[in-house]
Amino acid sequence: MQVDIFVLADHAQLSENKLYLSGGGWTRLTVPHVPVRRRVGLAIGLRIDPDEAGAPHSFRIDMQTPGDPVELGQGQFETERFEGPSQVFLLAINSDLPITSEGTYDLILSADGNEIKRTGFQVAISP
Repeated sequence: MQVDIFVLADHAQLSENKLYLSGGGWTRLTVPHVPVRRRVGLAIGLRIDPDEAGAPHSFRIDMQTPGDPVELGQGQFETERFEGPSQVFLLAINSDLPITSEGTYDLILSADGNEIKRTGFQVAISP
């Protein structure tokens, strides 16, 4: 399993097997104060090979903060068996992130117990 898409956005939505993003691709978040909870979207595209199809898979998203790590969520999925080239399984997740301080935050995507991708962002407090 490979990651084709792992993008932060203001909002993510999946409709008719297409990802729709609003305010996607940001890497810096400015907040008025901390602590604060900020609603964000996460677009994920996992490339599944034919030999991985037809079996249950798990995923988990964690956030490494300047302090302690936080589990944001987890789930399971299973794709139908198919032949031919690999296919992309799409997910759109919207969640409130707990922002506790300024600094670097990493979102960590794991699948079947293995870390497979990270994306990061910086948090700053507005003057």
